[in-house]
Amino acid sequence: MKNTIAKWEGSEIMKELDYSAMGKRIRQVRKVKGWSQDELARKAGISMSFLGHIERGSRIMSLETFV
Repeated sequence: MKNTIAKWEGSEIMKELDYSAMGKRIRQVRKVKGWSQDELARKAGISMSFLGHIERGSRIMSLETFV
């Protein structure tokens, strides 16, 4: 599932976001760090279920959750 956002900023278009690719990258970094989904979810203050959706690209996280 690919969610994209395009928005006009004056005469420029902001870059589209590929949430599936972002989720894959989050999963990749999590695994490199040796963290379980449960551990990362606790660190981010979200449920493990929501993290699973983020990693699959089926849910969109807020910027606050992302950072």
